[in-house]
Amino acid sequence: MIRIRFGLLAASLALLACLAGPPAMAGAPDAPPPPLPERLEASKDPLAELVRRVRAEPQRFSYTDLSLALAAEIYPDLKGEKEREVRAALERHAAALKELLRAAPDGHAVARRFGEFLFDKLELGTARELKPEEENPDDYFPHTVLEKKRGVCLGLSMVYLCLAEQAGVPLQPVHAPQHIFLRYDDGKLVLNIEATLRGRVFTEPEFLRWHRLKPEDLKRGDYFRALGKLEVLGDLLNAAAWCSAIGTANHKLPPERAVLAAELCAELGPRDFNNWDTLAEALKYAGRHAEALAAFRKALGLRPPEMGAYNKEYWEQRLARFERAAAGQAEAPAK
Repeated sequence: MIRIRFGLLAASLALLACLAGPPAMAGAPDAPPPPLPERLEASKDPLAELVRRVRAEPQRFSYTDLSLALAAEIYPDLKGEKEREVRAALERHAAALKELLRAAPDGHAVARRFGEFLFDKLELGTARELKPEEENPDDYFPHTVLEKKRGVCLGLSMVYLCLAEQAGVPLQPVHAPQHIFLRYDDGKLVLNIEATLRGRVFTEPEFLRWHRLKPEDLKRGDYFRALGKLEVLGDLLNAAAWCSAIGTANHKLPPERAVLAAELCAELGPRDFNNWDTLAEALKYAGRHAEALAAFRKALGLRPPEMGAYNKEYWEQRLARFERAAAGQAEAPAK
């Protein structure tokens, strides 16, 4: 699972600069879902109940179900009539998309027309580089991405997935470091689709170069494989916890529920440093500073080798802030 700096302009420009490479490589197989600790298994909170239900029967949940079930915990009005309106709008969009794709001769045409539908007809755009406090759940959930007409890559990818599932387009979500993209796979043709660049198609080697990965890095199975519904739910939980803990948005989880959301995504993806980073911020949001420091140190220890010294000063400054808070020291004023 990931908390993603999705739509960063500099990263998008770097990706545009990549050169074409050889055909896409196959991903690693899905790992079985890990068991939850007894405390989380026993929790009656709707967040924990949702994770247990999806883990038990992932096939019963559509991408629309996942996104709306979690979004309802942040947007209290997204229930009853409002939920029905959102579902109806997604169904209308999916029907229009299906008709548009009916005469598409191949997967390349499907990808191109799908992108034109989202970014020209629906006028969706990519959220540009944001400061952490500006991050907003509106950019992550399909109903608000469609309403606000902008999203980060998780939000745009969720719109893709919700519509593709209903229109019969074989799309899968795929992780890269701090990123998510889409893979079209009809059994004959495999295409990698970048939602933050208007649905442009890229080869896997291009993504590898963009994310500073080597082919052998894929052997860990963390990246470039199709994700299951439970993993996608983990990404959404991560986004909800992060935006609640670090942002200034009106829609957010209260502190202890943000901690629960972060704990759940850390349990679902214990090797992902982003999940522990999010848990650290959620614990800080809840005033649990010693635990926050421990979680942040675990995040630092899990950062993958391919990240190297990338943005080293940023991580050092954040560690110092966690250490000061754990020691009961006031935050130094910003310069």
